[in-house]
Amino acid sequence: MTLPEDKREPPEKQGSSGDPPWVLITGAAASIVAVLGFFGFSNIEQVTSLFAESASPSSTTEPTRTSTEFAKSETTEPESAEPESTERDSTSEAARPTSTEFDSSTLDDISTDETPFTRDALLPGTFTDSKGVEYSLVASGTHDCTSAAHMSSNMRELLSEFDCSRSVTGNYRPGDDSILVSVQVQAFEDASTAQRLSDAIGRTETVNYGIFCPTNGVGSDACGSSDYPEAEISQYRAADHRYLVLATAFYTNLTSDSRSAEWTGPAAKAASRAAGPENHVGS
Repeated sequence: MTLPEDKREPPEKQGSSGDPPWVLITGAAASIVAVLGFFGFSNIEQVTSLFAESASPSSTTEPTRTSTEFAKSETTEPESAEPESTERDSTSEAARPTSTEFDSSTLDDISTDETPFTRDALLPGTFTDSKGVEYSLVASGTHDCTSAAHMSSNMRELLSEFDCSRSVTGNYRPGDDSILVSVQVQAFEDASTAQRLSDAIGRTETVNYGIFCPTNGVGSDACGSSDYPEAEISQYRAADHRYLVLATAFYTNLTSDSRSAEWTGPAAKAASRAAGPENHVGS
């Protein structure tokens, strides 16, 4: 099954045209020469040369144009694609109010982090993966950390060891519903704990994060399906300040074809980076 890839082309550059100012000046000089000749000036060639020298065109440069590139990005924050202005309005710069930048270090510890442990604060409404496929949030909830369907026993042991109690969960699907992405966001005492748990998961073989499914609709039957253990899945995790984000993506038909990872891999990776406390900071 193949998903369409979003293709974007950069806008065409706008050209500029205009007659050079020396054309008008030369015309004026010719008129004056004709008048001088009428009044008896004999050395008209010298007069014409004089005006020609004073009206020679100055060197001009074409305004700088910055082309806009729409490169697919795997980072959590899209880069600005707006062209730079060639002139700066000093008045508007001076009048622009100064805003206080958010101190992201406050997200590193429970004592300073004011992010609500809710869907709106931790889950984006949509995200787009590196293949240009957009995924939309179709279901969400809050559950015990170790209650995910098909979670491996070693994963449950790790979550219990690090005192994980609750997960904000979300499900995403693309427009054609071919893939389901299950996201779990967990909060810990501090950033060090989240990172240590992520590292421990990385050292554990054949770990399965488990999934949470929508209560109805496409993908709702995957949690109880006996075919899920054989399905091809893609898993990514991200330690984000004091939060750990786990993302699992798979085809809703539970195919075991390894080629499906070409699409589920980018989906899970993008989801693990899109979810997290930055959704509350940016609101």
